[in-house]
Amino acid sequence: MTVLADGKNGRRQVTLGIQFDEASGDLGRVLDLYTKRDGRYAQELSRYQSLVDTGDNTSTVLARDNTFKALLREAGSDPVMQSVQDNVFAAETWDPAQRWFTDNGFTLPLSMLVISDSFLQSGSMLQFLRNRFREVPPAQGGREKVFITDYTYVRNNWLFGHPNRAIHNSAYRTRCYLAQINSDNWNLDSLPIVMNGVKVA
Repeated sequence: MTVLADGKNGRRQVTLGIQFDEASGDLGRVLDLYTKRDGRYAQELSRYQSLVDTGDNTSTVLARDNTFKALLREAGSDPVMQSVQDNVFAAETWDPAQRWFTDNGFTLPLSMLVISDSFLQSGSMLQFLRNRFREVPPAQGGREKVFITDYTYVRNNWLFGHPNRAIHNSAYRTRCYLAQINSDNWNLDSLPIVMNGVKVA
């Protein structure tokens, strides 16, 4: 559980697990499903549901609520919460990313990593970034490695140059992917892979 200033207009918001935050509505979906499945801390967390559902309008309120944040930390050890987060991640991020990957003719593991991370952070393969380079997806006759390389470069520049410091700092993600591209590690079989100083594979 973290509090990041990456909400609308730089507002501080609570972010749980992989990247379930208030502004996207994912945190509300996690808590709603957790309550329906009668998790160990469901009753206590259900009191906050209406606040979480309002998203950015109350993000600074919840970001200052130490009781709410402590409950989220405690709930992290509950297998029901872990299962709920896996389910929401699959429905909101992994499955849409995999469909985009498949429908657009991609095949390589590093491509899936880049695509799924864009869906995780931004909800899609951002069209305004795609407009900044010419290569098209393989299903449209493009070259897979060129498309992924170009997208990662423009996304890295966008993140690194973003005026919101929290988003600016997240460019460590694209820097890691560029390192794999530059090492020709398209199958992600050259280990270890280090992201932001942490060995992730």
